[in-house]
Amino acid sequence: MPVSSVSFVISYPLSANTDGITLASGTSFSMHADFFNAWKDEALAARVRNCLDQGVKCNSAGNF
Repeated sequence: MPVSSVSFVISYPLSANTDGITLASGTSFSMHADFFNAWKDEALAARVRNCLDQGVKCNSAGNF
């Protein structure tokens, strides 16, 4: 069964040696974010039906 996911990728342009650089929360892998679902029920159901259930990757408009 497919499970939807949200990815938030950040890159920092550093020209220096990054050894020893940490975030307040720990290593760079310790970052996290919160997700609040604001999809209209009909739009979300259409994307689940047309993308997840079909096993395809869709864009933000719900198209292949």
